[in-house]
Amino acid sequence: MPFKAAIDRGLRWVMISNAYYDKIDPDHVAPFSSVIMRTMLRTDAAFTGVIVSDDLCNAVQLSPWSMGDRATNFIGAGGTMVLCADTASVPAMYAQVLQRAQTDPGFRDSVDAAALTVLQVKVGK
Repeated sequence: MPFKAAIDRGLRWVMISNAYYDKIDPDHVAPFSSVIMRTMLRTDAAFTGVIVSDDLCNAVQLSPWSMGDRATNFIGAGGTMVLCADTASVPAMYAQVLQRAQTDPGFRDSVDAAALTVLQVKVGK
């Protein structure tokens, strides 16, 4: 309810924690959960703004996934903007996002939609 109230009052940014919510999505950690991002935020709460990750690079609980998988899983699940506090990890994330966008039209559409959302929020739409 607090998220919905904030969204209804114009909230344009939401950060997804790196937590695991087994009662919401027992199969995915939050940053890889389309249930949380696409269903709960986008559909149920009608959120149209930026969904930003928590730091995907330094999160110990994400250590089973490569840096590239962390970025592609987040975007693929409905995330808009990847946050990474370890600049040395960014090239691997970028390379995998680019490679997947070049070979997977559905994923490319997700990347394009994410970029458009960021631009729209920046200009106040």
